[in-house]
This record gives sequence, C-alpha cells and structure tokens, in this order.
Amino acid sequence: MTDKSGYKVLKRYLEASVPKSSLNQKVVTIELCCDKLEPSENRFLPKNGTCDVKFFPDCQSLQVDLVLKDREEMTKTKYTYKVRQLPGRIVPQNCTWTVLEGKILIKLCKEEENEDWTLAVSERGVDQVGSDESS
Repeated sequence: MTDKSGYKVLKRYLEASVPKSSLNQKVVTIELCCDKLEPSENRFLPKNGTCDVKFFPDCQSLQVDLVLKDREEMTKTKYTYKVRQLPGRIVPQNCTWTVLEGKILIKLCKEEENEDWTLAVSERGVDQVGSDESS
C-alpha cells in the first residue's frame, strides 16, 4: 500500500518487555523496542516520525502508535502496541513515556501502591485479555 506522498506503508507490532523488579513497585516500567527509533530533543517525539501514547480513562488500558519514515527507502512504518486490560488499575494522569534510542519507555503509575502484578504478568503477560478472548 502507498500513501498520498508516495511512501510505501508497512504495518508492524511493537514487542514489550517488563523488568520483573518493577512489577511490585508503585510504578511499573514497560519497554517497547524498535531498533530504528531515534530520539529528538522533544522526549515525546522520534527524529524520524511521530509517537502517540494514550492512557485510557478506564484506568486499565493503553495504546501506542508509532510512525517512522525512511526517506531513502520511501517507506512509512506504522507500529502499534495495545493493552486491553492491565493486571490492575493505573492513574493515567500520572503515567509518563519517553522516546529513547531504540525504545519507548513507559512508566505506569498504579492506583493501588502495594498491588503486586508479578503473578498476573508471569501467567498472562501485561495484557490480561488473551488472544482467544479478544473481539
């Protein structure tokens, strides 16, 4: 598929990793890796594209949309990452994210400070809705 500007559009999914040490803390860290990601002076934007992270009002879901352009290859790659149900509730207005070299770092502030997500994440991953339960 090609967009209006002549770029070939590719779609990809971002893979997440969660340091186990953060699961029993007040703030849980999620790292989304993307080797083509380069930070800019604005911590929310990559040099070569756009990044949007949404923490939804239900306090249990989030979505990341990342678009990177490669001017030499004339490609625009659209990356997504969705969590339909986190292991616990978060405080969206206290959550943050930063674009770094090769990754997006998301900090989720839990609603219940002492809630431990270790067991839930080890059994089902960050997204508690299994692929067989999705719509």
